[in-house]
Formats: sequence, structure tokens, C-alpha cells
Amino acid sequence: MPTASPVSGVSDPTHTHVSADTRVARPLVPLAVALVVGIALGDLSDRFPLGACALALGLWAGQRLTRRSLPRVLAFGRLQWLIVLAAAVYAVATPPPTPDVRLTQETVRVRAVLDSPIRSMPQWVSVTATDLRLDLPGGDVPLPGRIRIAGPPEAFTDLRYGDVVRITADFRPPRGFRNPGLFDYGEWLARQHIVGVATLKPGEIEREGHERSPILDPVYAWRERIRLAALASLPERLAPVFLAMVTGETGYLTSELRDRFMASGTVHLLSISGSHLGLIAVVIFFLVRRLVCRLPERLLLRLTLIATPSQIAAVATIIPVTGYALLAGGQVATLRALLMIALYLLAVMIHREDDLLNALALAALMILVWDPHALLDLSFQLSFLSVLCIALGVDWWRAGTPRTADESPPTWRQRLSSRLSLVLVTSIAATVGTAPLVAHHFHQVNWVGLASNAVVIPLAGAVVVPLGLASGVWAAIENTTALPLAQVNAAALDLLVTVVEMFARWPASIVHVAAPPLLIIALGYLVLAFLLDRRMAPWKRGVAGGVLLVLVMPWGVGMPRWGSVPTLEVTFLDVGQGDGAMVRFPSGHVMVVDGGKRFHELDLGRMVVAPMLWNSGTQGIDYLVATHPQLDHIGGLVYLAEHFTVGEAWVNGRQPALWAADRLN
Repeated sequence: MPTASPVSGVSDPTHTHVSADTRVARPLVPLAVALVVGIALGDLSDRFPLGACALALGLWAGQRLTRRSLPRVLAFGRLQWLIVLAAAVYAVATPPPTPDVRLTQETVRVRAVLDSPIRSMPQWVSVTATDLRLDLPGGDVPLPGRIRIAGPPEAFTDLRYGDVVRITADFRPPRGFRNPGLFDYGEWLARQHIVGVATLKPGEIEREGHERSPILDPVYAWRERIRLAALASLPERLAPVFLAMVTGETGYLTSELRDRFMASGTVHLLSISGSHLGLIAVVIFFLVRRLVCRLPERLLLRLTLIATPSQIAAVATIIPVTGYALLAGGQVATLRALLMIALYLLAVMIHREDDLLNALALAALMILVWDPHALLDLSFQLSFLSVLCIALGVDWWRAGTPRTADESPPTWRQRLSSRLSLVLVTSIAATVGTAPLVAHHFHQVNWVGLASNAVVIPLAGAVVVPLGLASGVWAAIENTTALPLAQVNAAALDLLVTVVEMFARWPASIVHVAAPPLLIIALGYLVLAFLLDRRMAPWKRGVAGGVLLVLVMPWGVGMPRWGSVPTLEVTFLDVGQGDGAMVRFPSGHVMVVDGGKRFHELDLGRMVVAPMLWNSGTQGIDYLVATHPQLDHIGGLVYLAEHFTVGEAWVNGRQPALWAADRLN
């Protein structure tokens, strides 16, 4: 989902414009683009020659149509094409590790080291482990990769990050629901190098020792104290939001709460990544810079002989932001966002803060060289795309801002107008820029985010997150069982949730669509770039706008079903244990037969059946069929009944009250 960045707030929106001929060079941008293209083509290794030829043809055609040399980012030279080839070969040659059959063929005993904090849910916990050694009669045998284990809280009593454990369990390879066009959880786990998963019972895991970490041990101990204090002090409906936004603990979020944030276009606030780190970075940066500027004049003059206030603020910002990233559990997406912010703060230190694109390209190069398969991670795509769109949007807005002839300082009204305009531009740029990718992965378009993010992000960044983080750290240091300033935190969280619910109630806040193909998305971004190019002739920009409208309109009116032959279509869905099927009759009527199970927050109607319906252009169900009232068959039908228009519901006459959602929880 869209993420905020400190970049949009750190730079002064009233700074002097830089002319095109004096703008700094950005040599890393084409290199990063080349690396991304190469890895993407490597992922499509079976179609690599065709993809490379299509890319070359598209660049040549673009140059001919515009009758000018391509922008530097697209004008690939020999070095860039060499990087494309090398990255493609590298991506093909370095697949994620595959499960060892000795781990998944029977009950085994494994020695491992817990490499993440315990992640909690109300009645369930999970953790990952690495440094695997399989216990065999001849001794321990090392295994590549990591494992993920889960179970009731009593099975993991007194365990923590860094513990050396022995596990006796039936492991199975990571597996998701293999439905075309939908998120594959098993593939996502494989990219995290997970080679086995298991559900444990009490007594199946034993602690043998602990590998001490002088930094992470106290940080994760603080994290657990904050969790317990928040659960004991905050109302039940607000504690999950606090934990998600302050510690990254998302296990307590209900699907209903997620849906409200999703409908308001602010669901990205519930996962700590670029948005939260960026918000904290902006707050700390401005506070430190303001404090430095308020120093006595003589001390300030001496200090500025060594460093500017912005440089001092950048140095002071990186330490608490790094601590916040570790406190949030140090997840991959969080560490990527930390790297992006750290590189930008480094750019501020060396007076290159206006060169965001180069810093962003450097972050992408560092991440993708280390792990080329990170490109396939949705969090990577959305984080970089949102920051890129914000940077380009701000540059585009500044280029069109009229310049004043005099050198007089701006008035407070001008500064306020400029900053409000900047907030609106960044919100629009991030929301619109990521909308095609969100539609592809989540089958929805959220227009409310254009307004909601401009209100909710400042509220979260200036009040909720800093207040919650300060209270949490206070509770962790003092080791208190109650959260300090609990009532103030509850009031701030209640205001945030109230605003989110207000935006979520706007009519048609979410429009569900079929997933646009990636080729259409790429073409749409290219056309949008031509549309926003101020150097283009007006008639060419008009043509680009028409082409963009043609590309977007079909997914608003259901074109994916246009031209289909009226036949009987039966689609059997992978819902794990249980059944689920979609039937489309020649008349166009749609029948859904069973919807998989519903267990805690695992709702197959929400995760599988509904996205498959949206992806086929279906907005209503004519016949909803429950074969028999067992939860692995009708658990997912409740979500469908609540989110689709249902013509008729067919049951077998047994316990019809099971249709009520409260009987299925």
C-alpha cells in the first residue's frame, strides 16, 4: 500500500528552483533501472529473449515517436545493457533454497536458533528460526534455509529471540493457495528462504541455550514490555492499532479493523515500513533543527562553522529511527525503509538533499544486489514506487510553481499555502502512482485515499506515533505494567480511528476491479510520463491523455468479460481443506458453491473466493450455495454474503442459523 517518506517533508518547499542545465547528474538512476529490468526479465526466464527484444523495440519506438533522444533513465548505453544481461542471468542462477526432503518426509528433530521476536495473536504465536541442523543417528546435519513454527502461546512459554531450541515436529513445505492471479503465500515464504513450516504443541520445543545479542536482546525485551503494558492499559478496540503502529505487532488486528483502514486508503499505517519511519524521521528532524536554530547566536555561529543545522538534525535523526526499526521487529520491509531513509539523511549531510532520485537508486542497487528476488516482494515495489512518485510529483509541482521576481522572504500565508500544497501533492502522487499496482495485487481502487492521507498521515505522524512511541519506551525503561499516559494515548487513537471510519463510510470508497495485466500497467506508466512532460506539445499530451483513458476505462466498466463466449464455466478453487467453486452460466449468472473455512483471522472467503470473483469482473452473486453446515465448507461464505449482492442463498435445511456471522466466530 502507499507509504510516506521523510523526503517530502525535509526539503523546504520554498527553496530556489534549480535550472535544468545546472541540475546535478544522476548516474545511479539508469544503473538501477537496468538492474530492475534485468531481474524482471530473469524472473521471466522462459521468455527472456522475447522480453529483451520487446524492450529494445519499445525504447526505439518511443524515441522515434517523440523525435528526440530519450531521457537519460531510458536511454540505455552499453553498460546498462550489460547490467540487464548480468542481472537476468543472476536472477535465474540464484533461486530461493528448496525444502530438503529429509525435513518434510516424517517427524524429525531439528536444532535451530530463533531469529525473530515472538509474534503474538490473541490465541496464537509464531516465530522463525535459522541455523538449522537435522538430528540424525549419525549426528547433526546442517540444512540451508529457515523454518517457521507456530502454535498456542503455552507451547512457546519463556522463549525469545536468540534462543537455541530443539524441535520435534512434522514439517511440511511452505504452501499457499494456488489460484491464478492471487497472492501465493507459499511463494512469499519461499522468498523469505523458509523451507519448512510446522504447528507445535506444548512440549514439542525445548530450550537448550541462548546466543546473546547485546543490541537486539534489550530491544526485543522492551518490545515485549510495551506489548503487555498496552494490552493492560488500552481499550480492546484501540490496543491493536497502538501495537501495529508502535511495535509492528499486527496479530491483534481483526479483519473488520483492517477493512476499515483499507476502505479509507490508510491501511499502510498498520504495518511499520516507510510510512512510520518517515513520519518519525520528519518529526525528529524538524524538532532538532528548530532547537539548533534557537541556540544563542554566538554558539550557533560557532556550531555552523562545523555543520549546518540540517546536517546536525540528520545525524541526530538516524539513531532514534534505527532504534524504532529494531523495536518494530526488524522485518525485511522495515529494514529496507530504514536503508532508504539513512541514505537520504546521508545526502542531507553532504548537501545533496535535492538529489533524492540518486539516493533512491542507490538504495535499490544495494538491496537488489544483495537479494535480487526482493524485486518480487510487494512491500519493496510499493515502498520504492510511492517514494519515487512523491519525488517526481514534488519536482513536477515545483517546476510549475510561479517564481517571484523579488528576493523578499515569503510571508506566513505563502509558507502555509506552500506547505499545504506540498502535503496535497505528495498524497495525490503516492495514491495515484501506486493505484495500478494496488489494483493488480488487491483488486481494488481507493479514491478516498486522495483526501484521507492528507488528513490521517499528519495526525498519525505528529501525534499518534510519537506519543505512542514515547509512552512505550517510557514503560519499557521503567518496566511498568501500565502504559504511561494511557488516557492521552487512548484519546489520540480514538480520534485516529474515528477519522478513519469517517472516510471509510464515504460512498463507494473502494471500487473492486479485475487485476490489470502488468504489461498494461507498464504501458500506463509510460503514457502518464508523456502526459506530465511539460515539454511535450499540447496535442501530443492530449493524445497521451486519450490513450491513458482508453487503458483505464475498461477496468472500471468490466471489460475483462467483454468478448467472452457465452459458455458454462466451472472453476474449482484451492481453499485448502474444504471446498469452493465458481460457476458462470451462459446467461452470465454466477453461482458460488461453498467458500472454504474460517478460523480466527484465516477467512478463505476474504482471502481467496472474493478476490477470484473480483478478478473475473463479478460484483454480485446470483446463487450462493452451502452444501452442508461445516466450517471448512461454509466459513468463507459469510464474508461473501456481507460484501456481495446475493440473489438467492441455497442451504440443505440443516441449521440455517449458521449463516449468522456471530455463530461462525
